[in-house]
Amino acid sequence: MIHARLWAMCFLGGMVLTQAAFAQTAPTPPRLGLPGIPLATKPAVDRSAPDKTWAALCAAVKAGDLAGFRACCYNKNEVSRLFLEAYSDSVVTTFQLAHAAANLGAEGGALSRNLEASYTDLVKSGENRTALLAGDSIKWVKTVTTKEVVAEEAMYFRKVGQEWLLDIEQTYSLNTAEGRKVVEDFVASAGPTLKTLKGVIADIQAKRITTVQQMRARMAGK
Repeated sequence: MIHARLWAMCFLGGMVLTQAAFAQTAPTPPRLGLPGIPLATKPAVDRSAPDKTWAALCAAVKAGDLAGFRACCYNKNEVSRLFLEAYSDSVVTTFQLAHAAANLGAEGGALSRNLEASYTDLVKSGENRTALLAGDSIKWVKTVTTKEVVAEEAMYFRKVGQEWLLDIEQTYSLNTAEGRKVVEDFVASAGPTLKTLKGVIADIQAKRITTVQQMRARMAGK
């Protein structure tokens, strides 16, 4: 079953127009080292356990780091690779759109705060989980209790070298006919959706879009 929180975030920008927002972080200018003093190197990312990998993935989403997001994942085959490419780009772009939308007055700011709560939920989804080891695979589970049902929520990780990476095929049910059909449909629609989202971001940055109403209209193709 596709992980509900990440899947929902993937569509927040393109399909749930009343909730699209966040604030785009300006790129950090390069640091110039002083003579004789080396530039600081980027700290190594810890993916030595499922909780570390999940934290790194969440940090990459928030930072708009597409390569960092993908580095936390394991692709067994071409289907999982195509899904991850489209999926990671959609999630990161949605967060970038939300960052940009935060500049669209009070309504944009309110939308941004709503999605910040979704990001917090994403981070918390990695809490209180149990790692069930089986060879080079880990089933990372937690029990979710609602008024209607008590259910097990699982993600899967594969050991690659010294790292535990999110197993795309198992976590997103790509090893089932139903899962593959969902993914094929998603990959087919991702291109046009991403083009729209990135165009909206560019228009907000260029101040061609200055209100949430204009943003929604542009996303609806008006």
